[in-house]
Amino acid sequence: ALSLDRDNADKTVAGVVYPRFLSRVERENAGKELPVPAYFSEWAQMTVLRTGWAHKHPSLAIAFDKIKDFGTPENNILEPPSGGWTDQSVRTELNIAGKTFWSGLWNAAVRIDGKTLTPIEKWNVTCDASDDDADYLELDLPLTENIRLQRHFLLVHKDKLLLTADTVLLDDRPENGIDNDFRKYRIEYEALIPAAENLKIKIDAEAVEILFTEENVPLVRIYPISLPEWKAAPGNPGELSAEPNGLRLRQHGTGTGLFVPLIFDLNQKRLELPYSWRQLTVGENLNKVGNDRAAAFRLQRGNAHWLLYRSLTKTVNRTFFGHNLVSDFFFGRFNPKKGTVEMVMEAEEENT
Repeated sequence: ALSLDRDNADKTVAGVVYPRFLSRVERENAGKELPVPAYFSEWAQMTVLRTGWAHKHPSLAIAFDKIKDFGTPENNILEPPSGGWTDQSVRTELNIAGKTFWSGLWNAAVRIDGKTLTPIEKWNVTCDASDDDADYLELDLPLTENIRLQRHFLLVHKDKLLLTADTVLLDDRPENGIDNDFRKYRIEYEALIPAAENLKIKIDAEAVEILFTEENVPLVRIYPISLPEWKAAPGNPGELSAEPNGLRLRQHGTGTGLFVPLIFDLNQKRLELPYSWRQLTVGENLNKVGNDRAAAFRLQRGNAHWLLYRSLTKTVNRTFFGHNLVSDFFFGRFNPKKGTVEMVMEAEEENT
C-alpha cells in the first residue's frame, strides 16, 4: 500500500508499525507527529479504537452492516436463544499485545414480555469521540415494539480498560406519543461474544468474573458489573457463562429499560490485584431512581477506582457517589486523595 500511494501521515504510521520498510531518514522522522490512531467512518460503517499505533497497543475494530456483507452467522454461534437473535450485523475484533482476543459477530437477543424483537432499520452512529484519554462509539438500532437498542464501546488508553455495553430503551421520541413512565415490561437480554480458539477460560467457583489466559499467562479479566459479584447472591438478575466459542451473557429486568455493561481489563500487570465492584444508588430530586431509569456502578482494582453511569430516560439532573451530573453516559476515575471524580468520557443529549 505504501508503494502505491502514501502521504506523510502514512509514512509516519509505518515508521512505528513497520520500521524496517522505511529508509534511515524516514525512520528517524517517524513518530514525531503521529496522527490520531482511532478512526471513525460512518459512511463506511467502520470504526477502529486504538490506544496507540504499535502492535502491542490494544485495538478494537467495529463494523456494522447487514449480515449478508459478512457471511453467515452459523460460523460464529453454537445455539441461538429461544426465539432467535435480534441482530447479527455487528462484527468486532479485539487485539491485545499483538494477539487476537476475539474476532466475529456480536449476536444479541432482546425479548420484551417473551417476544423476540427484530430491527426495523440499520445501525446508525449517535456519538463518536476521541481524545488523549479515550475513544468512544455509540450506535443505535430501532427495533419492533417501539424499542431501541444502543451499543457503547469505550476504550480507555492509560488505564487499558475496554467497556462494552448494550442499553435497551423504550422509544420515547415525541412522534410515538407513548407515555413510558407507567409501563412495566419483562425485559430479557442475551448476547454471545466470540473468543479466539487458542485462549483458555478460567472460571471461578464463587465469583462471577471470568479470566482468559494464554499458555497459563493471564491475558484479560472480564467484569459483568451489572451482576452481583458472587454467584450465590440472592436475586441474581443474570449470568456470564463460557462456551467453546466465546462468552454468553444473560440478564433480565422489569421496567422501562435495561443496561448491560461489561468491562474488560486489558492490563496484564494488574490482573492479579484484588478487585471488587458494586452497583450504586442514583438519586433524583432526593428520591432513589429505579435501575430501569438510571444505573451507576463502581469498579475497584487495587488502588484504582472507576465509575460508570447510564441514563435510561430523558436527560435530567441526577446524583450518584456524591457526583452530580446531567448526561446520558458517563465514565470517570475516582481520585481517593482528592475525593473528586475525574471525567474520562461523557455524552450528553443533543438539543435540537
